[in-house]
Amino acid sequence: MMLTQRVSTLPPHPIKLQEPKQATQQTLKNNPAPPVAIDGNKRTYVDPDYIENQNKLNAKSNKPLIPSHYAGKSRLTTDQRPFSTTRIEYNPLYSDSNVDITRERTVRYPEDKRFSNQLTNDALVIKTGNNADIVHISKGKDGTLNVQVNDQTYSIKPSEERRTNQKIVIQTQGGDDTVKIDDDVDYEIIVEGGDGDDDITAGGGTTRIFGGAGNDTIRLGRGTGYAEGNDGDDCIYAGRGKGVLYGNNGNDRLIGYVGPDANPVYMDGGAGNDSISGGSAHSVMNGGLGDDTLKGIGRSTFYAGDGKDSIISENVEDLIYAKPTDLIQKKTEATFIPIVYENVGKTGIKIEGSPEFKQRVEDDLEMLRASPSGQQMLKEFDASTNNIGVPLNIIEVESEDNSFYMGRNSHFDQKVKDGIEPHSAEDPDLGVIKNGVRGTPLTHGALQYNRSYVNNGTHKNHPVSYLYHEMSHAYNGRNGTVLPGTTENEANIERQAVGLPTDATPFDFDNDPATPPTDTNPDPFNENALHQEMGESLRTRYFD
Repeated sequence: MMLTQRVSTLPPHPIKLQEPKQATQQTLKNNPAPPVAIDGNKRTYVDPDYIENQNKLNAKSNKPLIPSHYAGKSRLTTDQRPFSTTRIEYNPLYSDSNVDITRERTVRYPEDKRFSNQLTNDALVIKTGNNADIVHISKGKDGTLNVQVNDQTYSIKPSEERRTNQKIVIQTQGGDDTVKIDDDVDYEIIVEGGDGDDDITAGGGTTRIFGGAGNDTIRLGRGTGYAEGNDGDDCIYAGRGKGVLYGNNGNDRLIGYVGPDANPVYMDGGAGNDSISGGSAHSVMNGGLGDDTLKGIGRSTFYAGDGKDSIISENVEDLIYAKPTDLIQKKTEATFIPIVYENVGKTGIKIEGSPEFKQRVEDDLEMLRASPSGQQMLKEFDASTNNIGVPLNIIEVESEDNSFYMGRNSHFDQKVKDGIEPHSAEDPDLGVIKNGVRGTPLTHGALQYNRSYVNNGTHKNHPVSYLYHEMSHAYNGRNGTVLPGTTENEANIERQAVGLPTDATPFDFDNDPATPPTDTNPDPFNENALHQEMGESLRTRYFD
């Protein structure tokens, strides 16, 4: 997605903190502790600006001032945008010796007060201690969730302030923790295992699991699932739902789901000597760095990556992208595409964010270095960086479930300085083609990437395809080849990044007279080029 406009929702409304009632110590000794009720709709955050403005009014009317310590705590997100400020606001709800529970609301505040504030993310965060905790999440009554942490149960009523349910986030921190989510729990849940050898099992809803440091065991479930092993020798099992598995650093084992109800899975071993086994449905496997073993069950697409790799292909429709020096066992009809591994993208891309984010993006870049399409895309960024002197920045998105490319140049910056909101859809100063002439390249800016978002829609998106889509936008922005206009009620700027035909006048994107002009991004500089290479179905519309 390339940013062009705002979306507005209702503004936040601070309320007074009300802590849930607890059982007395005597009751806990004699009987099982009753559940602690937690209302995810509660807000306890009070805006410091509100207190400052209210105190000015109170001072004028000789009323008591609001103590400054009433002001809530917040922090800016990593993915700020012009003409707005986005911050995570902390709403403490409950604390005991077992857990700290906080509602974290991410709110975007536009500078133009004609627009309402936008709630972009809502999470109820349950943080345990550094011991070996046991967490069990089950379905409660009347839409509640029972979260049992060790011997205490917390009855959670998730907020429905957003169109989608509030996320439940479990942070177990240190210790060898066990987290089990029942199969009939269909809320969106995020589990952050922290340090230690953790054992985490997903349920029936959309789940994101981050193992943290340690040798973790992760099992995805019936719903759409995303898992990162992070540091350590991890074992990750795909579930019945659509799955995305990243081993990251360490000698990891990734296992696909085998059964008639299997869904497609994307599997990336990361750095280390990994063992990857696909599932019954279409499996895309990337070995990454190290000496890896990749084995297919159903239809599979293999990317060997760097190292001395072994590939076992069992399906005649398999696609194998590997080095001639790799050990390959395949059926005669399976397709082998020899690849010369190239360490491209080192000068053309700069990654900014947490160590975990940098590691994950490096894993995606390694996949693209093993891909014919990806190699060309990364070479393009190396070349454009050589021309304009600035690499493509990839920064961490934490404010919402999406990824964006926001290019900038001196014209963009001047508009912002003058208080004019830039609209890139038609402006040749912002990289848009006009009368067959390239626009002014967007030399700066950033690709904002949410590494763990997996779309539940009809197109089979996994995070690397989101990254590639935004790279396609960056290809256009940095070369001044953004198409103006719309086709079938979809912006051409989005359709060209997907690789869909447009009604725009054909243009010579590659500046090569030997190739015909096209009305969309040429291969491999579009998302569908990567889908086709992977053997996946192509997107037929941007909004699908």
